[in-house]
Amino acid sequence: IITTNGYNTQSKRFRTLLENSAEFYAQKMMRSDLCRNIHLDIVVTKDLAKKEGVTQIYGYCHISDYRLSRPREFEIELDAKKRVTKMLLTLAHEMTHLKQFARLQLRNYDNGSTKWKGEVIGRKRERKIGHRRLPWEVEAYKKEKTLFLDLVNNTDILDDYMDNINKEITI
Repeated sequence: IITTNGYNTQSKRFRTLLENSAEFYAQKMMRSDLCRNIHLDIVVTKDLAKKEGVTQIYGYCHISDYRLSRPREFEIELDAKKRVTKMLLTLAHEMTHLKQFARLQLRNYDNGSTKWKGEVIGRKRERKIGHRRLPWEVEAYKKEKTLFLDLVNNTDILDDYMDNINKEITI
């Protein structure tokens, strides 16, 4: 189950774009039985960086149900100020984190440490490694591009969204 809300989500075609894209990404990365049991709320947030207290952020994946033994409820926040293509790339990135959480590959702890495929990495070590070189981020950055290109090249999801925009402009 995928829902969308937040800033500028009153447009049905925009909600459909995000929801269909998230479903496509999930089906590419997870078994169908796992996909059926995931509940995802996509929240489009104005000034996400300001809300998170950082200088730059495009999106964020949260576990909503906090049953960390088997998380199935998630929230992905996307920055409303980004272009649609950047939002879809970010959604692919965050869906990779959702997959990592759902398959118990990734786990965040209250003390700031992270468990990745059985190895606990403390906050200090994370800072030393650097955000983009953390193994779960390396996977997410790699997958965001391949998933997005797969979406563009092998589905009509983005085309349908663009066609509807063109219809509205010509009317």
